Amino acid sequence: MKGQMSLMVFVMAAGLAALGARAAARPPDEPWNVAPLKGAYKGKFLIGTALNYPALMGRAPMDVAIAQRHFGAITCGNSMKPDFTQPEEGRFTFEQGDRCVEIARKSGAAVIGHTLVWHSQTPAWFFRGPDGNPPTGSLRWRVCASISRPSWAIIGGR
Repeated sequence: MKGQMSLMVFVMAAGLAALGARAAARPPDEPWNVAPLKGAYKGKFLIGTALNYPALMGRAPMDVAIAQRHFGAITCGNSMKPDFTQPEEGRFTFEQGDRCVEIARKSGAAVIGHTLVWHSQTPAWFFRGPDGNPPTGSLRWRVCASISRPSWAIIGGR
């Protein structure tokens, strides 16, 4: 009986060791080792995500890899809002929005534009002219400058 118990413990230990070795040899499930989520409803509707500052600045490559593999629509989380694109009157910075468009195009994803003006992410100067009154034309100038951006021409469509 004692010999059979030892044999059984040995067989179980060997089996567990074999399972552990097999599991260690198998690569972990990476975002690209599974079927793309965007394919699940292809032709019915888009599955989308938003990319924010770290991903658009090259600091979150896994976020970009997941977005490109699994999503058919990409939106800039905040990078197309006034705080990012027009921090000062007359100075536009489109780099992050352009990067979002580039990432989407590389993977064939639609770019879904974000709001051009947002109350809590718009610089104070936008709402006050030099005389303290609401400025005339800053909204028009912002919208025209943003939508006339050649790389953003596909926003809202394919």
